[in-house]
Amino acid sequence: MLETIGIFVAKSLASYGFNKGLAKVFKDRKSFVNRLAQVINKTIDQYKKESPIVDKDGKFAFYDFQILLEELLKFRFFSKDGYRLSDDIITEALRDNPKIIPPGKNQLERFLEVFEQNIKADEELKKLEIDENYKAEIFSISDRIDQLLDKLTGVKPFPKELTALTPIAKKDIIGRGKDLQTLRQKLLEDKETALINGMGGIGKTTLAAVYVHEFYDEYDHIVWLTLENTLEEAIASNYALIENLKLKAVPANEQFESCLNILRGIEPRKPKLLVLDNAKENLAQHFDKLPKAPGWHLLVTSRQRIQRFHIVDLDFLSETEAIELFKKYNTQFSDEQIKGIVSLVERHTLTIEILARSASRNHWHFEQVEHALAIDAKANIAVPHSDQKVERIKTYLGSIFDLSNLNEQEIYILQQFTALPSQWLQYGFLISLLQVDKLEWQDEFAGSLEGLYENGFILKDLESDSYKMHAILVEALEGQLDLKMETVKLLLEKVTDIFRIYHAKDNPLDKFQYIPFGDVLIKQLPENSVEKAKLQSALAYAYENLGYYEKARELYETALASALANLDEKHPRVARRQAYLAHVYIQLGDYEKAQELYETALTSAIANFGEKHPKVAKRQIYLARVYRKLGNYEKARNLVELASTSDLANSGEKYPKESSFLPNLAVQYYKLGDYEKARDLFETALTSALANFDEKHPKVARRQIWLARVYIELGDYVKAQDLLESTLTSDLANFGGKHPEVVSFHTYLAGVYYKLGDYEKARRLFERILNINIEIYDKNHPYIAESQLNLAHVYIDLGLKDKARDLLESALASDLANFGEKYPEVERCQTNLATVYIQLGDYEKAQELYEAALTSALANFGEKHPNVAMGRSNLATVYSDLGDYEKAQDLLEAALKSDLGSFGEKHPNIADRQLNLAFIYLKMGHKKEARLLWESAYKILLNAFGEGHPYTKIVKEFLDNII
Repeated sequence: MLETIGIFVAKSLASYGFNKGLAKVFKDRKSFVNRLAQVINKTIDQYKKESPIVDKDGKFAFYDFQILLEELLKFRFFSKDGYRLSDDIITEALRDNPKIIPPGKNQLERFLEVFEQNIKADEELKKLEIDENYKAEIFSISDRIDQLLDKLTGVKPFPKELTALTPIAKKDIIGRGKDLQTLRQKLLEDKETALINGMGGIGKTTLAAVYVHEFYDEYDHIVWLTLENTLEEAIASNYALIENLKLKAVPANEQFESCLNILRGIEPRKPKLLVLDNAKENLAQHFDKLPKAPGWHLLVTSRQRIQRFHIVDLDFLSETEAIELFKKYNTQFSDEQIKGIVSLVERHTLTIEILARSASRNHWHFEQVEHALAIDAKANIAVPHSDQKVERIKTYLGSIFDLSNLNEQEIYILQQFTALPSQWLQYGFLISLLQVDKLEWQDEFAGSLEGLYENGFILKDLESDSYKMHAILVEALEGQLDLKMETVKLLLEKVTDIFRIYHAKDNPLDKFQYIPFGDVLIKQLPENSVEKAKLQSALAYAYENLGYYEKARELYETALASALANLDEKHPRVARRQAYLAHVYIQLGDYEKAQELYETALTSAIANFGEKHPKVAKRQIYLARVYRKLGNYEKARNLVELASTSDLANSGEKYPKESSFLPNLAVQYYKLGDYEKARDLFETALTSALANFDEKHPKVARRQIWLARVYIELGDYVKAQDLLESTLTSDLANFGGKHPEVVSFHTYLAGVYYKLGDYEKARRLFERILNINIEIYDKNHPYIAESQLNLAHVYIDLGLKDKARDLLESALASDLANFGEKYPEVERCQTNLATVYIQLGDYEKAQELYEAALTSALANFGEKHPNVAMGRSNLATVYSDLGDYEKAQDLLEAALKSDLGSFGEKHPNIADRQLNLAFIYLKMGHKKEARLLWESAYKILLNAFGEGHPYTKIVKEFLDNII
């Protein structure tokens, strides 16, 4: 068969090559043709062993079908010359030819996959490809074959360019041909990675860009990420990648993991390429998560030799290449003179280009250039994980760029660039960032910027009209530029303002792209300066809104330390920063530290403004939230009452425009179980919002949802349903169907349907929510577990207990993986699953889960916390079902005592505990004690919810007819 296929391949090539005028391409390629024939033979033999197809009744296997091979070969070799694979020819021929045994659904795709694997694994074929510069004609499968296979599999592919690319043609650079060949060979050896290592400015990024251009057609998908700081930030701030992977609705702090999961999961017929440019040592921590071989080629550039990556050292240019590079920008010197110049700078790519341009621009004669280079010419730039050569170049760059030749405007621009990230900045954005319109010489800005580009100080991308200063130049020049606070005043003002978030119109996610600007600028400002602290606070707020609480904590702590160093400890600014930091501690679950800070901030506010000032009320609300988190409900209630009294005294009946205090106060009453007060406050807040905003404004919708939640607790489900359904249109218009706020809203609406007994409506809505979350998030995301838990409740009431159990077991496994055994979310899931096991009659499993949940609650909150009381009450139900009433009684009495200390005598939770204990008393024959508890519970429910609430009615009926 080898000879037959070899002749067939040769004929196909020669015939098509002749028709297209390409016969010359294959004239001397017999060795390659023969080798390819061997690969085809190997593929057929391997496929036969893997999936044998027995010839029968004169029919033969699809892989012996000449039209299939001919179309595939023609496409492989001539796709760049206008030929397109005809899937109609293949599919119709396979279907209509009576002599063919047609392939199954996945057989054709598997055959092509084996073919690709054998091509890549054949070292001789790869050598011929490289030696003969065969490039993409050998290893590419075009979009058309992807489309054909997609028709077979039903998969809709992602776009090829998942991010923006700026590839460079090989002809546009000097040298690097050998480096490019070495890099290609490394990536074809099925290594996990290739890391181009070298000092800054040596051409790592350029080589990577040339590689993308030269081998573009050999990859199904290409991702290029420039790492200014971390990989997480590079992914989250790359809007093209987020858009193409459909991650817009995923919270910022979840996008990193989701992105890598999706990339690793893409399974095209050709490899994919991930380029990570300018990587830092911190990339090593993500090594195991990164997409790698066999599905991906991972190409990294870095100044550092990062552990676990396969290093491809990028050396300085050869002497010939260095001379050629210099002459590209400057031809006024002889080759011998240029040879001396490039030798002094050790043939460093960026330095050669800058030097050539500067000499040309300033009309330096050779002696001037030579003198500049003579000053400590053997020095290197000191950057992490670099050798002495780097220190030598820094000393050189510091001497050659004589800033005395620049005017004040050019110096000013350079100073701004040293306080900016070393990334491309589009001209329009740059003039906005620097607030050029406020400069007296704004009309001269463009000319000065262009002058810096021509002098080699600034790099320019002509196509995008963007500018940047290379990082190595920033390092070299910042010591000469004498950066002062006044110099970057406008930039500091702009960047600080960028990070201010106006919730009525801003999406916090939009701020993420500016974080590198804040991070770099902060490093340039003097310690403990007022301006630096303001930027730190603004940047911390952005990090906080994005869910990066640890980073926010660090910045807030530094800003607070600055305020304490510059101001009296009772100054309002100190208290404000204490409050900001306390809020982050709440997010981190460190309630004790949050309590300490809020108490100090509250004391300061009282001293500065008096007990009835609105700022005092606001601090009281926040501190009440902490007390509630710590289980100290009495303290929380007292603070909320003080804040409420103070606020009413200040504002009267008509609440101030756009104030957020009233709904915050209402939330506290809701959390404390005082639903009547919460309802009154939310109704007032909603009236205020409708007066101040359009009825479709997000603030209106948010208050409607909260009011509906209160109605649910009060048992007024019809009102809750009306509110939620009326909010649906505005929420969909504001956020779209898959936005987390809309999904959350649907959750409340489904809950109302559930409360109203319309389990089918609730089921459909909860199932839709679960499907949306599965589509948007990683399979172990907490939102999915939450959706499973909600849907399980409906399945229980529909009698689908096995389905409910499966959902809850899945949710529990997810929560355990995310949080560990003692996290409150795990405790809640254990409790719900135990309830299902009780209904399934598996009391042992239920008891085991309830005991685990109680142990967790005790460890997390201590003896007197409401979660512990709930855990005891739940465990008591198992003992009751098992007939161990004494143990159940002990647990319920302890739970009742604990809740009385937390909530007082009139809270609905007390009624719940009393009713459970009353049932145990009845079973033990203590009817008198049971009735007393039942009567007390009825009075609490009547006072809290009124006569019409379902809970009140049930208790009254039981009291009248049973006890």
